[in-house]
Amino acid sequence: MKKSLLPLTFAVIVAASSAAFAGHSIGQIQSIDHTANAVTLMDGTTYSFVRSDNDNPLNGLRPGNTVDILWLQNGNARVGKSLSPMSGDYATGTIQSLDPVAATVTLNDGRIFHFAQSSETNATLGAVRPGDVVSVAYHEASGTLRGDALGTVGGDHVTGTIASITGDTVTLKDGSSYVFSDRHSMRQSLATLKAGDRVDILWAPSGQLRMGNAISPVNG
Repeated sequence: MKKSLLPLTFAVIVAASSAAFAGHSIGQIQSIDHTANAVTLMDGTTYSFVRSDNDNPLNGLRPGNTVDILWLQNGNARVGKSLSPMSGDYATGTIQSLDPVAATVTLNDGRIFHFAQSSETNATLGAVRPGDVVSVAYHEASGTLRGDALGTVGGDHVTGTIASITGDTVTLKDGSSYVFSDRHSMRQSLATLKAGDRVDILWAPSGQLRMGNAISPVNG
Protein backbone atom coordinates (compact mmCIF):
# COMPACT_ATOMS: atom_id res chain seq x y z
CA MET A 1 0.00 0.00 0.00
CA LYS A 2 1.49 3.31 -1.05
CA LYS A 3 1.84 5.97 1.62
CA SER A 4 2.07 9.72 1.14
CA LEU A 5 5.13 11.68 2.14
CA LEU A 6 2.82 14.34 3.60
CA PRO A 7 3.42 13.34 7.26
CA LEU A 8 7.13 14.16 7.01
CA THR A 9 6.39 17.38 5.15
CA PHE A 10 4.03 18.35 7.95
CA ALA A 11 6.75 17.54 10.47
CA VAL A 12 9.16 19.85 8.66
CA ILE A 13 6.58 22.65 8.70
CA VAL A 14 5.90 22.17 12.42
CA ALA A 15 9.63 22.23 13.17
CA ALA A 16 9.99 25.52 11.36
CA SER A 17 7.06 27.16 13.13
CA SER A 18 7.35 25.82 16.68
CA ALA A 19 9.91 25.75 19.46
CA ALA A 20 9.35 22.00 19.80
CA PHE A 21 11.40 19.74 17.54
CA ALA A 22 9.24 17.66 15.20
CA GLY A 23 10.28 14.33 13.75
CA HIS A 24 9.11 11.41 11.68
CA SER A 25 10.04 7.78 12.35
CA ILE A 26 9.35 4.46 10.65
CA GLY A 27 10.07 1.11 12.27
CA GLN A 28 8.88 -2.12 13.83
CA ILE A 29 7.26 -2.15 17.26
CA GLN A 30 9.43 -3.75 19.93
CA SER A 31 6.95 -3.37 22.81
CA ILE A 32 3.73 -1.61 23.85
CA ASP A 33 3.13 -0.20 27.34
CA HIS A 34 -0.64 0.09 27.64
CA THR A 35 -0.41 1.63 31.12
CA ALA A 36 1.73 4.54 29.89
CA ASN A 37 0.09 4.39 26.44
CA ALA A 38 3.51 4.30 24.82
CA VAL A 39 5.16 2.33 22.06
CA THR A 40 8.86 1.45 21.72
CA LEU A 41 10.39 0.72 18.33
CA MET A 42 13.22 -1.71 17.56
CA ASP A 43 15.72 1.17 17.56
CA GLY A 44 14.94 1.73 21.26
CA THR A 45 13.05 5.01 20.86
CA THR A 46 9.79 5.39 22.83
CA TYR A 47 6.76 7.49 21.88
CA SER A 48 3.91 8.32 24.27
CA PHE A 49 0.40 9.01 23.01
CA VAL A 50 -2.63 10.78 24.44
CA ARG A 51 -5.47 8.37 25.22
CA SER A 52 -9.11 9.39 24.84
CA ASP A 53 -12.39 7.56 25.34
CA ASN A 54 -13.12 7.60 21.63
CA ASP A 55 -9.69 7.13 20.12
CA ASN A 56 -6.46 5.39 21.07
CA PRO A 57 -3.87 5.07 18.28
CA LEU A 58 -2.36 1.99 19.95
CA ASN A 59 -5.55 -0.08 19.71
CA GLY A 60 -5.08 -3.16 17.55
CA LEU A 61 -1.29 -2.91 17.40
CA ARG A 62 1.15 -5.60 18.49
CA PRO A 63 4.93 -6.09 18.61
CA GLY A 64 6.34 -6.72 15.15
CA ASN A 65 3.96 -4.31 13.39
CA THR A 66 5.59 -1.70 11.17
CA VAL A 67 4.38 1.83 11.92
CA ASP A 68 4.84 5.39 10.71
CA ILE A 69 4.99 7.91 13.61
CA LEU A 70 4.82 11.71 13.55
CA TRP A 71 6.11 13.09 16.86
CA LEU A 72 7.18 16.18 18.79
CA GLN A 73 10.11 16.47 21.20
CA ASN A 74 9.02 17.57 24.69
CA GLY A 75 12.10 17.81 26.90
CA ASN A 76 13.60 14.32 26.86
CA ALA A 77 10.33 12.70 25.76
CA ARG A 78 8.93 12.04 22.30
CA VAL A 79 5.19 12.71 22.17
CA GLY A 80 3.41 10.93 19.34
CA LYS A 81 1.03 13.08 17.29
CA SER A 82 -0.08 10.40 14.83
CA LEU A 83 0.60 6.73 14.18
CA SER A 84 -0.18 4.77 11.02
CA PRO A 85 0.28 1.01 10.54
CA MET A 86 2.14 0.21 7.32
CA SER A 87 2.08 -2.71 4.95
CA GLY A 88 4.91 -3.65 2.63
CA ASP A 89 8.57 -3.55 3.60
CA TYR A 90 11.05 -0.98 4.81
CA ALA A 91 14.81 -0.59 4.69
CA THR A 92 17.09 1.02 7.26
CA GLY A 93 20.52 2.41 6.48
CA THR A 94 22.77 5.42 6.06
CA ILE A 95 22.15 7.79 3.17
CA GLN A 96 25.02 7.56 0.70
CA SER A 97 23.67 10.13 -1.75
CA LEU A 98 20.60 12.16 -2.69
CA ASP A 99 19.43 13.32 -6.11
CA PRO A 100 16.70 15.96 -5.63
CA VAL A 101 16.20 16.30 -9.40
CA ALA A 102 15.56 12.58 -9.92
CA ALA A 103 13.91 12.30 -6.46
CA THR A 104 16.08 9.35 -5.45
CA VAL A 105 17.77 8.26 -2.23
CA THR A 106 20.71 5.83 -2.30
CA LEU A 107 21.59 3.97 0.90
CA ASN A 108 25.08 2.76 1.75
CA ASP A 109 24.13 -0.81 0.75
CA GLY A 110 23.67 0.42 -2.82
CA ARG A 111 19.87 0.27 -2.99
CA ILE A 112 18.24 3.19 -4.78
CA PHE A 113 14.72 4.31 -3.85
CA HIS A 114 12.69 6.35 -6.33
CA PHE A 115 10.12 8.77 -4.90
CA ALA A 116 7.21 10.39 -6.70
CA GLN A 117 8.02 13.86 -8.04
CA SER A 118 6.13 16.40 -5.91
CA SER A 119 6.58 19.39 -3.63
CA GLU A 120 6.17 17.01 -0.68
CA THR A 121 9.08 14.91 -1.95
CA ASN A 122 11.21 18.03 -2.37
CA ALA A 123 10.54 19.02 1.25
CA THR A 124 11.26 15.48 2.46
CA LEU A 125 14.59 15.16 0.67
CA GLY A 126 15.51 18.68 1.70
CA ALA A 127 15.25 17.67 5.36
CA VAL A 128 17.90 14.92 5.19
CA ARG A 129 21.48 14.69 3.95
CA PRO A 130 24.18 12.08 3.23
CA GLY A 131 25.30 10.41 6.44
CA ASP A 132 21.83 10.51 8.05
CA VAL A 133 20.42 7.17 9.23
CA VAL A 134 16.90 6.68 7.89
CA SER A 135 14.17 4.13 7.34
CA VAL A 136 12.49 4.03 3.94
CA ALA A 137 9.06 2.47 3.51
CA TYR A 138 8.83 1.13 -0.02
CA HIS A 139 7.22 -1.24 -2.47
CA GLU A 140 8.63 -2.85 -5.60
CA ALA A 141 7.15 -2.12 -9.01
CA SER A 142 8.57 -3.50 -12.27
CA GLY A 143 11.92 -4.15 -10.64
CA THR A 144 12.20 -0.62 -9.22
CA LEU A 145 12.15 0.24 -5.51
CA ARG A 146 9.46 2.90 -5.05
CA GLY A 147 9.81 4.99 -1.89
CA ASP A 148 6.55 5.62 -0.02
CA ALA A 149 7.82 7.43 3.10
CA LEU A 150 11.09 8.29 4.81
CA GLY A 151 11.88 8.80 8.50
CA THR A 152 14.85 9.13 10.82
CA VAL A 153 16.21 6.33 13.03
CA GLY A 154 17.99 6.31 16.38
CA GLY A 155 20.60 3.86 17.65
CA ASP A 156 24.32 3.17 17.90
CA HIS A 157 26.86 2.01 15.32
CA VAL A 158 29.45 -0.73 15.64
CA THR A 159 31.96 -1.87 13.02
CA GLY A 160 33.54 -5.31 13.16
CA THR A 161 34.24 -8.64 11.47
CA ILE A 162 31.57 -11.35 11.38
CA ALA A 163 32.45 -14.50 13.32
CA SER A 164 29.19 -16.31 12.55
CA ILE A 165 25.62 -15.92 11.33
CA THR A 166 23.01 -18.18 12.90
CA GLY A 167 19.45 -17.61 11.74
CA ASP A 168 18.69 -13.96 12.43
CA THR A 169 21.69 -13.45 14.77
CA VAL A 170 25.05 -12.01 13.72
CA THR A 171 28.02 -12.48 16.07
CA LEU A 172 31.15 -10.40 15.62
CA LYS A 173 34.69 -11.52 16.45
CA ASP A 174 34.63 -9.39 19.61
CA GLY A 175 31.88 -11.72 20.92
CA SER A 176 28.99 -9.25 20.64
CA SER A 177 25.78 -10.55 19.04
CA TYR A 178 23.01 -8.68 17.24
CA VAL A 179 19.50 -10.02 16.58
CA PHE A 180 17.78 -8.81 13.41
CA SER A 181 14.06 -8.69 12.68
CA ASP A 182 12.60 -11.33 10.39
CA ARG A 183 11.51 -9.13 7.51
CA HIS A 184 12.10 -9.70 3.82
CA SER A 185 14.66 -6.94 3.21
CA MET A 186 16.67 -7.95 6.29
CA ARG A 187 16.74 -11.62 5.28
CA GLN A 188 18.05 -10.51 1.89
CA SER A 189 20.81 -8.45 3.52
CA LEU A 190 21.94 -11.29 5.80
CA ALA A 191 21.92 -13.75 2.89
CA THR A 192 24.66 -11.75 1.15
CA LEU A 193 27.01 -11.86 4.16
CA LYS A 194 29.34 -14.53 5.56
CA ALA A 195 31.89 -15.10 8.31
CA GLY A 196 34.96 -12.95 7.74
CA ASP A 197 33.04 -10.03 6.21
CA ARG A 198 33.62 -6.64 7.79
CA VAL A 199 30.32 -4.85 8.47
CA ASP A 200 28.74 -1.79 10.01
CA ILE A 201 25.74 -2.49 12.26
CA LEU A 202 23.13 -0.01 13.49
CA TRP A 203 21.64 -1.37 16.71
CA ALA A 204 19.66 -0.52 19.84
CA PRO A 205 19.40 -2.27 23.24
CA SER A 206 16.29 -4.30 24.06
CA GLY A 207 16.56 -5.73 27.54
CA GLN A 208 19.55 -8.08 27.44
CA LEU A 209 19.55 -8.18 23.63
CA ARG A 210 21.15 -5.98 21.01
CA MET A 211 18.59 -5.51 18.24
CA GLY A 212 20.09 -4.89 14.81
CA ASN A 213 18.28 -2.32 12.67
CA ALA A 214 20.63 -2.28 9.69
CA ILE A 215 23.77 -4.03 8.50
CA SER A 216 26.01 -3.18 5.56
CA PRO A 217 29.43 -4.30 4.29
CA VAL A 218 32.46 -2.10 4.97
CA ASN A 219 35.14 -1.90 2.30
CA GLY A 220 38.77 -2.00 3.36
